[in-house]
Amino acid sequence: RHDGPAACADRTGVRDYPRPMQVFLIALAVSTFTSNLCTHALDPLLPSLATELSRQITEVALFSSAFAFTFAIVQPPLGALGDMFGKKRMLVIALVTLVSGLVVSALASSMGVLIAGRLIQGIGGAVFPLAFGIVRDEFPPERVASGRAAARGAGPHRRSPRPTPIRSAG
Repeated sequence: RHDGPAACADRTGVRDYPRPMQVFLIALAVSTFTSNLCTHALDPLLPSLATELSRQITEVALFSSAFAFTFAIVQPPLGALGDMFGKKRMLVIALVTLVSGLVVSALASSMGVLIAGRLIQGIGGAVFPLAFGIVRDEFPPERVASGRAAARGAGPHRRSPRPTPIRSAG
């Protein structure tokens, strides 16, 4: 049974926060959810992409790996940059970078450009250290744990389903 966003807000404890913090938490949750969506959404489509692009499945798998590669590499320095230049500013820059990568991928005319777009998305998708740092900085100590849980959204920090093996597109 789906009770809508109001029930979800009750279960996550978002309604227990003052109104400005509710909006802030929702924005952080949308940011982390967007990153998670970019991380996992295309994996089931890899066989179809291989067929559509007339490529081997191993070549198209680079499309998925490109995001994960830059995502993993950029997270630690992005957190440090957030400490130096401001976490909110860096979060906005990361999200703009993520959207830029999405546009590059959407307009790609070759596999190389498509992979380059995914690399750019991975840079922008590394928002977790910033989101958690913002919660730590902005929330009272007794609310940090619940704030991080709410900001996490529907992320991979919750148990994700096991990935299915990639089958040949042929």
